[in-house]
Amino acid sequence: MLARLFVIFGGLFVLVLCAALVVPYFIDWTGYRAQFEREASAILGRKVTVQGDATARLLPFPSVTFSNVAVAGGPNGQPAMTVETFSMDAELAPFLRGEVLIFDMRLVRPKATIDIANDGTVDWAMRPSSPCDLNQISIEKLTVTEGQIELRHAAGGRSHLFSEINSTISAKSLAGPW
Repeated sequence: MLARLFVIFGGLFVLVLCAALVVPYFIDWTGYRAQFEREASAILGRKVTVQGDATARLLPFPSVTFSNVAVAGGPNGQPAMTVETFSMDAELAPFLRGEVLIFDMRLVRPKATIDIANDGTVDWAMRPSSPCDLNQISIEKLTVTEGQIELRHAAGGRSHLFSEINSTISAKSLAGPW
């Protein structure tokens, strides 16, 4: 009798794992863009919009991919940052402790505009009033492919463009150090 229970529960467990592996491919993840936009906007302190497709999977590890992402806050209604493709893979176990461990994040063709005020202060996406604890989020590997940063100085109207940025970055927490 006990062996039969183990077989039934084992079979159900395998069935649930197979469903978690296969079902995400049949879900239209673009419907969940609003939740991603809300959470990303809360972390960055600026409005984030996803204008492209969205995909996700649960196994073997949680993974999301979004295309055509824009972060608001630039002058004249222009985005402060655009990303052609944003994707990340996270560890499942740290979620149980309330932590987020991103072991692989990729930004393809990000373009950022950073304004430097007359007094030298930098206006950028990270806001100090973030509602989540930035020390609970760590990134083991962030790969930037074909990035571009434009630094614009308010004093004198000068502009510096850094292009073809390819780098790998890591951070123990979003608060730094990077």
